[in-house]
Amino acid sequence: MHAAAASDVGADARFGGDDDEPAEWVTVYWAAGFEEAHVVRGALQAQDVPALLRAESPIYGSSALVGVRVQVPRALEERAREVLGLD
Repeated sequence: MHAAAASDVGADARFGGDDDEPAEWVTVYWAAGFEEAHVVRGALQAQDVPALLRAESPIYGSSALVGVRVQVPRALEERAREVLGLD
């Protein structure tokens, strides 16, 4: 599978740590579609956890959607899982 472009927050967004290094984003939730993914991202953002969405398609450039990854900076992964009740 290939990831499509991230929405809203660029993958080079910085969070914590050294100012010269971009944040490492990790997947905390896999949504079946954009509506579900936006709800999850909204819940995270309401708790001051930055989040981005990455759409997955089975073939690069395809409009078919197989899911949407909700990602947060690795430094906030544990907090995001708490917010989402995934502990």
